[in-house]
Amino acid sequence: AAHGIHRGARAQALEHEIARARDVRPPAGLDPVATLLGASVIGAIIAAPIAIGSGSFIDLMQPWGAAEWALLISSLLHALAYTGYIWLVGVAGPVFSSQIGYVVTIAGVLISAVALRESYSGWVWAALVLMIGGLALVQPRQKSAVAGR
Repeated sequence: AAHGIHRGARAQALEHEIARARDVRPPAGLDPVATLLGASVIGAIIAAPIAIGSGSFIDLMQPWGAAEWALLISSLLHALAYTGYIWLVGVAGPVFSSQIGYVVTIAGVLISAVALRESYSGWVWAALVLMIGGLALVQPRQKSAVAGR
């Protein structure tokens, strides 16, 4: 089960990096929820045939166990996080918003240290302190830059 969790986390991290690398911006006048809905529909259209064809499709019409509830909760949290991210790109700009990757890394290390009782060397903690310092130096774009867009 732990390997599945790690694979899922890696897949979400890869998805985040691909979106960040493409400098995803919602079209003018389109709110973050509509943007995420459109991306989700396109993703479902692409993923459904692959899931069905590979035999990995999960029938949610069966009685739900812990795995199905965990999937639902994870999906809702994921949708909330990406809606917030798309909103942040629109408000603060892509450079400031790209810093979320570092926040995710720091949170992942801290959560693994607490929840999984993992221990890290002093070098890792020093690196996290440097990352936090770097994050403090990056500021959202100024309002005048937004007006000139």
